[in-house]
Amino acid sequence: MILSGTVLGFIGAGFLLLAAVVIAFIEKKERGQGNAGKSKGLSHLVLGLALSAFVLGTAVTLLSGIRPREESGRFAMGSGGEGESPAGNSGTAALPPGVEETEVNQLKEKASKDSNDFASRERLGHIYLQMQDYEKVFQMSHEALQIRPDSFESRIHMGMVLFSMGEIDQSLEQLEIALKGEPNNLEALAFKGLILLQGKNDREGAKKVWARYLKQAKPGDLGWGMVQALSQTP
Repeated sequence: MILSGTVLGFIGAGFLLLAAVVIAFIEKKERGQGNAGKSKGLSHLVLGLALSAFVLGTAVTLLSGIRPREESGRFAMGSGGEGESPAGNSGTAALPPGVEETEVNQLKEKASKDSNDFASRERLGHIYLQMQDYEKVFQMSHEALQIRPDSFESRIHMGMVLFSMGEIDQSLEQLEIALKGEPNNLEALAFKGLILLQGKNDREGAKKVWARYLKQAKPGDLGWGMVQALSQTP
């Protein structure tokens, strides 16, 4: 039986997540043995694999015409509307590698008690992004940006979620804001190239952005494998 490109894409994303889980266990072992250098390198690799899985899964979803669950209306940017409490339902998605349920619960409790707790919201947004829980990433990133509009990480997270919803122009707008403040942000450059390629069909524009990425990045950095593969595709 010949598998479709969509199925192969989702299988590929699954293998990336599996690799992230395996490496996360190795990283935990190295950390326990006091090998801080190895632990840090492996931690970056886990994050890179998780991001690559997200990018691949999102790209396949958009190209196949499948739209992820959209419940973002309650969290519209600049609307001032209230979303769910940060201490609300955490959903059924599995936690990402290296993240304990205790940490998530503590972060949600801190955020629910302190409306100005930026750090907890940004960390939750990062965790929910790895879980591909787009609604909660949108919520946490929006709340974090209300507290600190200059947060590049939350701005990039917002761009990723908007891309997953098919909001291409708004996604690029968020990444441009992040890159204006931090022109060499590798995560923003890697993802902007992907949006130009998949969302705008602008291969030349994507390659220009990735050329900027490759001048700064090195093997093992966030998005390295994805950029290397796609930037060499004719």
